[in-house]
Amino acid sequence: MIDAFIWWLSVELLGFIALPATFVLFKRLPDRGYAFGKALSILIISFLLWIAASAHVLPNTRWAIILIIALLAAGSLFLFVRRRHQIVSFISENRRVIIATEAIFLLFFVLCAVVRAYNPEILWGEKTMDFAFLNGILRSEYFPPLDPWLSGHSISYYYFGYLMMATLTKLTGVASSISFNLSIALIFALTAIGGFSIVYNLVRLSRGGVKAALGFGLVGVGFLLVLGNLVAVLELFHAHGLGGEGFWDWVGIAGLDHPYQSGQWFPTDFWWWWRSTRVINTLAPDAAFGLDYTITEFPAFSFLFADLHPHLMALPFVLLNLGLCLEIMNSSVSLGLAWLRRNWVKFLVFAICLGSLGFLNTWDLPTYIFLFALAALIGAYLARGKIELLGDVGLLCVALVVCAVLLYLPFYLGLETQISGFALVGDIDSQPFHFFIFWGFLLFMTVSFVLAQAWGTLRKRNFSWRGVVGVILIPLLPLAIWIIWDLTTGAGCFIPGKFWHILPLLFVLSLILFCLIK
Repeated sequence: MIDAFIWWLSVELLGFIALPATFVLFKRLPDRGYAFGKALSILIISFLLWIAASAHVLPNTRWAIILIIALLAAGSLFLFVRRRHQIVSFISENRRVIIATEAIFLLFFVLCAVVRAYNPEILWGEKTMDFAFLNGILRSEYFPPLDPWLSGHSISYYYFGYLMMATLTKLTGVASSISFNLSIALIFALTAIGGFSIVYNLVRLSRGGVKAALGFGLVGVGFLLVLGNLVAVLELFHAHGLGGEGFWDWVGIAGLDHPYQSGQWFPTDFWWWWRSTRVINTLAPDAAFGLDYTITEFPAFSFLFADLHPHLMALPFVLLNLGLCLEIMNSSVSLGLAWLRRNWVKFLVFAICLGSLGFLNTWDLPTYIFLFALAALIGAYLARGKIELLGDVGLLCVALVVCAVLLYLPFYLGLETQISGFALVGDIDSQPFHFFIFWGFLLFMTVSFVLAQAWGTLRKRNFSWRGVVGVILIPLLPLAIWIIWDLTTGAGCFIPGKFWHILPLLFVLSLILFCLIK
């Protein structure tokens, strides 16, 4: 109990230190990024420790972490003194959202910690690997950290999430066998307030009231961390013996391929809950193996399974970057190289946050490079209403990506993987029914909302035809790259089938962009 309290209190203090920084960084968001302060503080402290220990300037020790925190606290105090009246006024006027954010953080931290207390063993799944990486970093004096599996070598993996949790472990003095599960609880709580903040700000930016924003923020947390996919409905059908052999053959989900009758109202067959994370898996005619086997975990499953994996640890920092995208999109000034010269510190923080995704969970980086570029383009369009700004915005985005990679260059230089390159997906298409089962309710909510918004815009004729051309062409860009690649490496025989397969998704993406620039 005392370890959990120390862990929670330490993160609260780090969030408090970050308050002036988030106040400046997220000045276009109604909550000034308050909920992102904890994640931002952990990220910056861990980044500075990693850089210093990689350069052998500071060792990976508790006093080095405290020194970094002290330097950041001094900078935070400087920002507070310069903007104390604004910050105090913000806290006074936004008490409800601050209290709600802290209540959600505490509630979700305690909830997950209690669940982990009932099964705290670091034993099954891939927890032993995660635990080994955590301890390997804790025992390394400098970085890159020692590989616990291969003596004399360093960890060749995207280990930044483990480094963050190891940093908090050293800071608090909690044993790693306990901090492992506290890390799961912390990530759960940080993800909750990150999701809450995104939805709260979206509602407020759409001129919604505070009560509505708080309410929808809570709903957003439920969608993010509680809601699963529609396999649960199929599991209930399966448990009650509904559907014949033909129906379950058509469903085509491994383990749900034949009629079954449970002795209870709920599923009782072995590992039934695992099937919800293996939906995208078109079975071969003999059902012996999957043709497009894909792991499709979702947060509710991942936190219950509780492997301390990069894709899980990245969640709060993905939301932090999403908050930065929202900040960029709502900027009222034209974003370009002139903006960079005036706001180079802010630009540097953006680059640290964006670049961290490659070190946290590498495949998140290209996704958020695209989102940052899209947010900058939309922000420039909304600020000036001119596509001509694309060139200046493009230069800024290139500078951001280059800086984001260079800041983490020691990681990339030391990374050795088994990946030999990229390959196109050929003749295998995920079944539309499987896609629907996985996204289900969220897909319905997204499409219905976007259609309603687009219809309202069309009725008012409040749009630019140049903007319409843009929202059609931008979603086609990834498809165009795929087509060119396929034509240069193969016969291009898969192009017609793929085009019609993804056309509905391209249509939805175009509508989303249309609503954003209306």
